Amino acid sequence: MKYKFSSCEKIAFHDIAVHENRAWFCNIGYNALFQMDILTGKLKLLDFFPDDNFERLELYAPIAYLDNKLYIGPRNGDHILIYDLEKSSFTTMDIDFEKYGEKNNYNIFSHVEVIHKKVYFFPGRFRAIVELDPVSQAISYIDNWYEELSEGFFEQEDKRIIFQNIHIDAAGNCILPCWKSQETVILNVCSREYEILRPMQKSNVSLSDAVEIEGNIIFSYKDERGVGDYKSKNLVALNDAELKYTQGLFLAAYKGWLYIVPMYGNAVVRCLSTTGTKEYIYRFPESISPAAEWIPYKNNSLFQKVIENNRLAIFSVFDEKFIIVEMETGQVQNLEICLDDEDKRKIQNYLYTFMSANTIYETECFDLKDFIAIIDTVKEQEDYCENT
Repeated sequence: MKYKFSSCEKIAFHDIAVHENRAWFCNIGYNALFQMDILTGKLKLLDFFPDDNFERLELYAPIAYLDNKLYIGPRNGDHILIYDLEKSSFTTMDIDFEKYGEKNNYNIFSHVEVIHKKVYFFPGRFRAIVELDPVSQAISYIDNWYEELSEGFFEQEDKRIIFQNIHIDAAGNCILPCWKSQETVILNVCSREYEILRPMQKSNVSLSDAVEIEGNIIFSYKDERGVGDYKSKNLVALNDAELKYTQGLFLAAYKGWLYIVPMYGNAVVRCLSTTGTKEYIYRFPESISPAAEWIPYKNNSLFQKVIENNRLAIFSVFDEKFIIVEMETGQVQNLEICLDDEDKRKIQNYLYTFMSANTIYETECFDLKDFIAIIDTVKEQEDYCENT
């Protein structure tokens, strides 16, 4: 059977792992693991996930690299995955969902990080941080912080503890801002010691991020325009007509510079904390595709992450650009992500099977409208041939 499909290269992801000039991510639309050359933007499809099924997507997202293996956390999947890059094979590991969380629940884990040669999986809607020893394969759970943090937290069913963005130093100190709360957990994964910070006593607001800069914790709110600090407990409005954003700001810090990345917005900015000097270092395109009309401002940057050599990685979903910011200079490189024809055919075949199961997820977001029409045409042709 032959059929034409020209728009299966849509890529979207929540996290990325980088080593030297290679990067890896889980594509949330195809339940597949990809490798990217961060010098050229060229993609390679490595494999589809071993416990893939047609009832769920976004099975896996958070990812980290260690010793030629990829450690992948479930976003909506059932296991921890380990992908051996040398053997090109997956290993699955079970975790205690019965005690710490239910399956089939988006955002089970949001980040995976390597600290002192151990791998840590951060929630999400799991009720513990998972520690994995790659040598012994032993799993342990860091849950001493959860009970105190969750007291009075669940006013509504959807108010789950989610660390949307996290910041970690070499000593294992973690800054973990709660996405649907005002609390930030400061926790050392080695000593298990923690404290909980609460920036302001305001109702109906929640953090979007928090980061340490020059000894102070700077935070941003999801629903209010601006950034603040825990010392003064004040919010400083970003009164700038050029910077348009909703749903809060992701933050990153480097040598006195505060980098500001909107989750939904039109520009990436950096501010010098000592003088307030502000620079617009990347502007998202003014035009958007029809598939992105539901986005409040131009683009969805979806994620940002500090990667090797003090670089800030940003993914712009709807113009499919992988953006790398040199945090020392503010210089920006953006790569147009590209997929070769062979891998497009693999995805095409996967989507054909997926669509034939009569299930679809975020059709417009992944540019699959035309594909649905093609599938219907092909099925009609097949039925006609069978009947004649």
